Amino acid sequence: VLRSATRDADWRIRAKAVTALGLLADTESLEDLAAASHDPEWWVRRNAAAALGVIPGGLDRLYEALTGRDHPASEAAIEALVDIGELAAARARIEEGNGRTRDHDLMSGAEAGR
Repeated sequence: VLRSATRDADWRIRAKAVTALGLLADTESLEDLAAASHDPEWWVRRNAAAALGVIPGGLDRLYEALTGRDHPASEAAIEALVDIGELAAARARIEEGNGRTRDHDLMSGAEAGR
């Protein structure tokens, strides 16, 4: 039920559903949360990224979002990584993946986490 609620028409239900999945640490919901991290609503993206940050296997999804072309999803991933203390790892992962880092984005995320 919660996984299907991540696709509800009401963004508030989607935001609560992804938060609940994170609290349950439901590893079967990784794909649903990864998809929700690209949601048009900021709260859904943010809550989905935060949930990915606490579920085993979710960090890989956050790192994928960092190097993708969906800037809002990247921002949500940065905020989640900052919240869980993974900023240095995120920077190293980006540098490893494509030889460059988006310091402006990473710093913006770090400042938002203060």
